[in-house]
Amino acid sequence: MNKQFNISEAFVIAVQLEKNGAAFYKEVASSVSDSAAREFLEELAAQEYEHEKVFEELAATFTEDVELDELSETYIKALSTEFVFTLEGKEKNWAEVNFLSAVDFAIEREKDSIIFFLGISGALDGEEYQKINQIVSEEKSHLIDLLRLKARSR
Repeated sequence: MNKQFNISEAFVIAVQLEKNGAAFYKEVASSVSDSAAREFLEELAAQEYEHEKVFEELAATFTEDVELDELSETYIKALSTEFVFTLEGKEKNWAEVNFLSAVDFAIEREKDSIIFFLGISGALDGEEYQKINQIVSEEKSHLIDLLRLKARSR
């Protein structure tokens, strides 16, 4: 049975994920003494900010509900709930946290973002689908780069 779902709600969550990511990377970058790591984290923050703008544009594009099958709707709603919950209570002073712990946290958030964005992409087609896939590719690149940073920092 197909249901109507307002996909713009998922984009609002995506915007918040990207805002949180940018703020996180900026804060960790400000506490890192290694200049290469700091520049890398600052670049990630800038890219997350660009993703935020894309999701804001996509949210404005979808003023009507889209039709989703029940499984897709349930999946997106479940992910939305999980990510909202995951973000609550996660405020930390990252300057006081071990750098590798911060990188581990970032790795998990990038994985979460990829899963969430892939869930959204299943409800889209055309140009919107391509925009989400581009962001997913960039998030995958962030994940790979973070894994490399972690390996170098051990």
